[in-house]
Amino acid sequence: TVQVRGIDGPIVIELFDAAGRTVKERYAFSRSTTLNATSLASGSYHARITTDGTYLTTVQLSITR
Repeated sequence: TVQVRGIDGPIVIELFDAAGRTVKERYAFSRSTTLNATSLASGSYHARITTDGTYLTTVQLSITR
């Protein structure tokens, strides 16, 4: 679950694999959303979060199956 505070607009979550390829993209119109990762292989990923084209943050995710 991703929660964003202080943002009134929609957020975009882009998930990138270790090679920098976009593997998931999620548009959310609320301050809290869930990104389903069941189709992803084990490994390290980076999630970039933006709103209205403005960069907010990037977080590292690790998936272990």
